[in-house]
Amino acid sequence: MTGPFRRAVRVGGRVLNAAALVVAVSVIAAVLAVGVGLAAGYRPVVITGGSMGAALPDRSLVVARPADRVAVGDLLVMRRTGRATITHRVTELEPGTEGGPLLAITRGDANEQADPAPYPLGRRELVARWTIPRLGGLVLSAATPLVGTAIVALVVLVLAGVAM
Repeated sequence: MTGPFRRAVRVGGRVLNAAALVVAVSVIAAVLAVGVGLAAGYRPVVITGGSMGAALPDRSLVVARPADRVAVGDLLVMRRTGRATITHRVTELEPGTEGGPLLAITRGDANEQADPAPYPLGRRELVARWTIPRLGGLVLSAATPLVGTAIVALVVLVLAGVAM
């Protein structure tokens, strides 16, 4: 190898090592952030429909956290046994019958009518805190076995490259 070529290879190797280190640190930071968020009660929810219109387009990612109080205007993540999770906006709050739980009247922003049944509020409900358009599609893709395995393999290869 001649001098200039050898220097170029050395510089290229350093750049590649630096890039691998940046990727590894970023992945570790992301995993830690997700872990801390989950431990604090935050939950990711992927929107898979158009009922929320432009406010939450299909494949948006919602980061929700438990709240002691729900207010009109909140985006409520409704988990009903045996049914799909729905995220709709609270339009009204009504007292429950005979001392029952407070009821949330909800509606998707793109829907003309309120949801058919009020949602009985518990002591703590998931309320959207952040929304990130289009990121939910990536989350859904990462949840498949093939993509998940590829991501883990990539991280292992990057960390192995940094360790060398």
